Amino acid sequence: MNRILRTTLLAAVALGCSESIGPKPPSAKSAFIEVLSAVSKANLGVGDTLTWTYSLENITTDSLTLTTNIGCQLRPELDQVQGPTIPDLLELICPPSQTVRKMAAGEKQTFSIILRGYDKTKSTDDQKPGYLLTSGTFDASVLVTATELGVPVRSDWVRFKVDVP
Repeated sequence: MNRILRTTLLAAVALGCSESIGPKPPSAKSAFIEVLSAVSKANLGVGDTLTWTYSLENITTDSLTLTTNIGCQLRPELDQVQGPTIPDLLELICPPSQTVRKMAAGEKQTFSIILRGYDKTKSTDDQKPGYLLTSGTFDASVLVTATELGVPVRSDWVRFKVDVP
């Protein structure tokens, strides 16, 4: 019996130490907003582009004002699975001051980012528009922070692959 218990415990520890399989889970849902994230295709090749679309919807019957003391309220996040950390996609355009977003009842605001499979045979200047990505598997999500929400709200993570030789 002790041997079975010990084996089960070792398996649980090994499983807990391994990297999770599949996209990461979303945050808790909000009673005020719905946050969605989607990509236009699941696979991206050399020079190809895909559109990463994300949206924020006021799901209440009242107008909603969202404030953030500093930085971006909507922060798209791109993680390479088993790869290096991707720099903040909006780092250069997030304001260093308070931001306010007003939304009417039921209003939906949609945004998008173009992602491109990096072509090593071309200069980066010739590969526009698009945020250049090398080979790998990526998870994309958007995080919404605002004082009125209490806790940050995240969209589901969507996964796509980039196949660049």
